[in-house]
Amino acid sequence: MLIYQIAPLEAQLTLARTRIAGLVPSTKGSDGDFVVKPEKPEMGGYQLPIAMDILRGRYREGFSQAQPITPNAALTYRLTLPNVSHVFLPGHRIMVEIQSSWFPLYDGNPQSFVPNVFDAEPEGYRKATIRIYHAPTQASALELLEPWRKACNLTGAVSLAPGASHLHGNIRYYRAACALAL
Repeated sequence: MLIYQIAPLEAQLTLARTRIAGLVPSTKGSDGDFVVKPEKPEMGGYQLPIAMDILRGRYREGFSQAQPITPNAALTYRLTLPNVSHVFLPGHRIMVEIQSSWFPLYDGNPQSFVPNVFDAEPEGYRKATIRIYHAPTQASALELLEPWRKACNLTGAVSLAPGASHLHGNIRYYRAACALAL
């Protein structure tokens, strides 16, 4: 799991809709899940989920036909987050969690392409290292829509962080210059 968090907000922001644009991961497997959850961190370590969604890598090109992932290739995924409506007050933070499993809420992914994950045999389940990329030509970014862009003087997608990170156990925090840059 990776967690990206911004500095405390200086002004109130209303989140009416957002999506992860250009999440650029690679995996050593030929299938994988990508879960994205914008959240508001609360006192005591609790995070209030604002929205969440999952995309199975085999359906990154559309839901009509499953396609295996090319192992170790950085590919672009887009997740549209449904039902977002939240007001962040001054002093609050915005956090985005990215994880590779949502089990037991969503069935486990064998991390290898099989015709039907529900029929996967135990030997089909494998460990897979997943990386999230942030290079200028492969930038993972949180796309902000109005009114967020105006509040932060943004014209394009907001980059998550420089460098690449693993999606294994470590939680890493990044902070960037703009109030809404993750």
